[in-house]
Amino acid sequence: MYGEDEINRLSPRHRKEIIQRVMNRRNNSDDVSPLPNASKKTLSNSQKSLLKSAKNNPDQPFNVSTVLRVKGNVQVPILQKSFLELIKRHHILRSVFYESELAHTEEHAFSIVPIQVEGLTDIPHENRYSLALNKAHSLVHEPLSVDDSILMKTVLFKLDENNYLFVMVLHQLISDVWSMGILMKELGVLYDAISLKKPVNLPNIPIRYSDFVLWQKKWFGGIDYKNQQKYWTRKLSKKIPVLKFNSEAHSTDNVKVKSFIFENNQRIKLFCQKERVT
Repeated sequence: MYGEDEINRLSPRHRKEIIQRVMNRRNNSDDVSPLPNASKKTLSNSQKSLLKSAKNNPDQPFNVSTVLRVKGNVQVPILQKSFLELIKRHHILRSVFYESELAHTEEHAFSIVPIQVEGLTDIPHENRYSLALNKAHSLVHEPLSVDDSILMKTVLFKLDENNYLFVMVLHQLISDVWSMGILMKELGVLYDAISLKKPVNLPNIPIRYSDFVLWQKKWFGGIDYKNQQKYWTRKLSKKIPVLKFNSEAHSTDNVKVKSFIFENNQRIKLFCQKERVT
């Protein structure tokens, strides 16, 4: 294994060859592979920590959510079926979590999708949207109990025949903000395909999060992790300069604020270099 000093002394060509060799080895050995289906699956370290926090703080919401205004005549049975297909597609959405010495998750098949439809057509028209928003605000801030078998809430507020507010709330154990965007996109694709009686044009999912968790656990016990641990232990064992602040400088009179629109990265870099800021 090359050290940092040895690598720095290499020619650019040799350095590139070594980097390519390392990348090829990683590509061949570090791919996440689908594992046999099992009822119990190991939790990641972040999931274990989040599950413990949620158990200890049942009144605190650990939610990710999306609120969409939908225009058009929504066919609720089709939306219900689309959401069921989405749950079938993503195993994490039908997971139930258990906290024990060996925290794990198990998959449950839900035959009924918990989409609630709440009509607001009896409310004066000018008040419906604001009322729906208030209800949505309450939903996204309402804690989801990890003791329940379903870690999600979906509500469709009907303002009139062609105006709706769709709210979906998921626990952070089964989703994040980035994944929420994917789920909403796929739900739209499923709804269109089912309503038009066309094939669903969605790619297969080769691996699942539980596959990644087991891969990560294996990687932490492998040679690559140990080598990186040794490298950073050696790298950070050297004397690291301490950034010193003037603790007596409390005044903000000399602080300068400049606002502008970021047009490109180069302009940002030049501005930071000029002002000596990051």
